Amino acid sequence: MELCKFSNGDKRAIVMREDYTYTVTYYLKNKAIRKDVIGNYAQAESMAEDFILAEDNNGPTLLSENA
Repeated sequence: MELCKFSNGDKRAIVMREDYTYTVTYYLKNKAIRKDVIGNYAQAESMAEDFILAEDNNGPTLLSENA
Protein backbone atom coordinates (compact mmCIF):
# COMPACT_ATOMS: atom_id res chain seq x y z
CA MET A 1 0.00 0.00 0.00
CA GLU A 2 1.43 3.36 -1.07
CA LEU A 3 1.40 5.87 1.79
CA CYS A 4 3.07 8.96 0.35
CA LYS A 5 4.94 10.18 -2.70
CA PHE A 6 7.48 12.99 -3.05
CA SER A 7 8.81 14.44 -6.29
CA ASN A 8 11.14 17.20 -7.41
CA GLY A 9 12.15 17.46 -11.06
CA ASP A 10 13.58 14.11 -12.17
CA LYS A 11 13.65 12.72 -8.63
CA ARG A 12 10.83 10.82 -6.95
CA ALA A 13 10.53 8.84 -3.71
CA ILE A 14 7.64 6.60 -2.69
CA VAL A 15 6.96 5.28 0.81
CA MET A 16 5.01 2.01 0.90
CA ARG A 17 3.73 -0.17 3.73
CA GLU A 18 4.71 -3.81 3.32
CA ASP A 19 3.94 -6.32 6.09
CA TYR A 20 5.35 -4.74 9.27
CA THR A 21 7.89 -2.42 7.61
CA TYR A 22 8.01 0.61 5.34
CA THR A 23 9.83 0.53 2.01
CA VAL A 24 11.24 3.72 0.49
CA THR A 25 11.91 3.42 -3.23
CA TYR A 26 14.02 6.14 -4.84
CA TYR A 27 13.66 6.97 -8.54
CA LEU A 28 15.81 9.09 -10.83
CA LYS A 29 14.42 9.80 -14.29
CA ASN A 30 11.70 7.15 -13.74
CA LYS A 31 14.27 4.45 -12.98
CA ALA A 32 14.44 2.84 -9.53
CA ILE A 33 17.94 3.42 -8.16
CA ARG A 34 17.65 2.25 -4.54
CA LYS A 35 15.31 0.75 -1.93
CA ASP A 36 15.49 1.07 1.84
CA VAL A 37 13.44 -0.95 4.33
CA ILE A 38 12.67 0.96 7.55
CA GLY A 39 10.71 -0.02 10.65
CA ASN A 40 9.57 3.52 11.49
CA TYR A 41 7.18 5.55 9.29
CA ALA A 42 8.52 8.96 10.39
CA GLN A 43 12.06 7.92 9.54
CA ALA A 44 10.99 6.53 6.16
CA GLU A 45 9.18 9.77 5.32
CA SER A 46 12.20 11.82 6.42
CA MET A 47 14.57 9.75 4.24
CA ALA A 48 12.28 10.24 1.23
CA GLU A 49 12.18 14.02 1.79
CA ASP A 50 15.95 14.19 2.23
CA PHE A 51 16.47 12.43 -1.09
CA ILE A 52 14.13 14.80 -2.91
CA LEU A 53 15.63 17.95 -1.38
CA ALA A 54 19.31 16.93 -1.69
CA GLU A 55 21.45 19.02 -4.00
CA ASP A 56 23.18 16.99 -6.71
CA ASN A 57 26.84 17.62 -7.40
CA ASN A 58 27.24 15.97 -10.75
CA GLY A 59 30.82 15.04 -11.46
CA PRO A 60 34.01 15.50 -9.50
CA THR A 61 35.05 18.81 -7.96
CA LEU A 62 38.51 20.28 -7.71
CA LEU A 63 39.98 20.91 -4.29
CA SER A 64 40.41 24.59 -5.14
CA GLU A 65 36.63 24.89 -5.77
CA ASN A 66 35.87 24.15 -2.13
CA ALA A 67 38.40 26.63 -0.69
